[in-house]
Amino acid sequence: MQRGAEVGRRCYEKGAWVRTIGDIVVMSPPLIVSEDQVTEIFDIIRASIREVD
Repeated sequence: MQRGAEVGRRCYEKGAWVRTIGDIVVMSPPLIVSEDQVTEIFDIIRASIREVD
């Protein structure tokens, strides 16, 4: 499994839906999102990348 797919799977398990293209993580956040929600999304992505790396 490519690392990107593994990061995507871990993000999903933590509650953040992302899409991966190879090792690229793609996200499409909602148009209306709070700063706290953005912080949470990036915390999840950061943690998932660290777990896989």
